[in-house]
Amino acid sequence: MLEDLGILPWAEALHTETLAPLAFKIFPDVVNRPPPKLHAFSVDYGPGGDRDLAQHVDDSQVTVNLWLGGAAEGTEVVFEGHRCLNHLDVRMRDEEAFRWQGRPGEALIHRGLHRHRTEPVQQGRRESLIFWLQDPDAREAMFARASDGECEPYCGAPVDAVKHTAAFVFDPGPE
Repeated sequence: MLEDLGILPWAEALHTETLAPLAFKIFPDVVNRPPPKLHAFSVDYGPGGDRDLAQHVDDSQVTVNLWLGGAAEGTEVVFEGHRCLNHLDVRMRDEEAFRWQGRPGEALIHRGLHRHRTEPVQQGRRESLIFWLQDPDAREAMFARASDGECEPYCGAPVDAVKHTAAFVFDPGPE
């Protein structure tokens, strides 16, 4: 997709030189090295594009959402608690709620397993570039720990929450 826009070399350099090292510094609880793999795609909210996005988690260790342009009302990104794979459908506590209403030129960086959704666009449009910073080794280890019933230290689920495989939307991103 970025090849079609002619920005793939730029995105790869941004990943290697800036985003991956930044992700490692900000989220050492999620990645133990700069994530070596990048999956990037664009999202268009508004007429002819997406209207909203249901609650989900990303197939990344760290996600960067860069608002490229457009003037939109609505399209807030709403966060609803960071969970491990065994607790993805455990209800959010009030103090876990966070809303981000960005502006063109701003970026939001968050953990991939931080549950989030995008509010419906009310009018206008928002064009964003999404970067999924992925570490295949960290992903494999996380799924292995979840299969063993382990809860990650960053999981915000209550201590007494029941652990199980969730029927939750795990956003695979566009193909």
